[in-house]
Amino acid sequence: MLPEAAYFIDLSVRYFDPEWIARQHPKIIVLGTSVPDEVILAISGTVPFWIVGGGREAAEPADSYVPRDTDPVTRSILGYLLSAQHMAREALVIVPVISDGQRKLAYLLQILGWKVAVIDIPPEKNTPEAQRQYIRQISDLAETVSAHHLSRFSRAALGRRIKRMDEIRQTVRVFTAVAQTRRAFLADPLRMLILNSFYMTDDPEDWHSHLTKLTNALAGQPETPESGLPKILLIGSPIYFPCYKIPFLLSLADMEICGHIDPSTWKFETAAPTGRDALSALAKAQLENDCSGAYINNDALWEAARVHIERSRPDGVIWHVLKGQIEYDFELLRLESRFEALGLPVFRLETDYQYQDVEQLRIRIEAFGELLDAQRRGNSKRGRSFE
Repeated sequence: MLPEAAYFIDLSVRYFDPEWIARQHPKIIVLGTSVPDEVILAISGTVPFWIVGGGREAAEPADSYVPRDTDPVTRSILGYLLSAQHMAREALVIVPVISDGQRKLAYLLQILGWKVAVIDIPPEKNTPEAQRQYIRQISDLAETVSAHHLSRFSRAALGRRIKRMDEIRQTVRVFTAVAQTRRAFLADPLRMLILNSFYMTDDPEDWHSHLTKLTNALAGQPETPESGLPKILLIGSPIYFPCYKIPFLLSLADMEICGHIDPSTWKFETAAPTGRDALSALAKAQLENDCSGAYINNDALWEAARVHIERSRPDGVIWHVLKGQIEYDFELLRLESRFEALGLPVFRLETDYQYQDVEQLRIRIEAFGELLDAQRRGNSKRGRSFE
């Protein structure tokens, strides 16, 4: 209903167009979002080519290289790269290792002739040694990217980029708040796609400009009255376009996604790092705020959930797990009791990038919606104290 949203849809569709991919010759490719974006963007003229996974068709070229039970994200990332072999001539591939699959992916890419820089994500983020190790790796990454790009890394440029990225994230936060109150004009899956599309752009400033226009257009529309539909907090394995089975099924089941948490969306919620050493402050903030499944105990994931619960007052939690990403099951076991203490039913959904299970998922989601409806009709008194 808003023409300003077309830019983000076109951007997302273009990203999987073979003809467009064939014309891309990036100097830097980043797999996932678990490294500070500002480090890459601070190198003069460098916009990284992010590959985050999400495409069933993109995964098909990887079938002969990895086992069938490899987690879908790793398979789709590898498949995307295999369909873009021309990029190997110029690109440095940055691989943040957040799972065993990512480590094996880095090794496989090296065998295939790609130039790879590995960032080892420490499993325990809260120790001084882990923080020193990660800061050292990000510092080395800045030098590696600079040498590969033949452009000097500047701490002053990094400071400017941190400030600029903070402005973009502030706009995202305004957009998210406005979109939550204008649901009649922007469906939940489209809102998720708009945020995902940041990692599909080759021009973050242009993306920011279009988001500002969309936010202004959306703010000019009347607020949507409360629907009375069950509100869902969506958390667990990241959901990236185009595999939007769960968001679409939730919409079809008359349920609202009042919050969606993954490492990329949570980045938009976090404040800019502060400190005399911008690089160290940035690396430390990335480590502290990363809500991926890479860590033994990840308090950042609970902090993200707590913020969304206080802000949006969900009726229930859907915990999404992609087959093979068992690290998110460990986090579910740790956090489920906290959700239950707040009176929030938790529903675990396991799936992959295939579509054969859509009908089964639909039935289960509708059953969960009926449970939440019954709870709402019963006027259940649920606590929301975080003390």
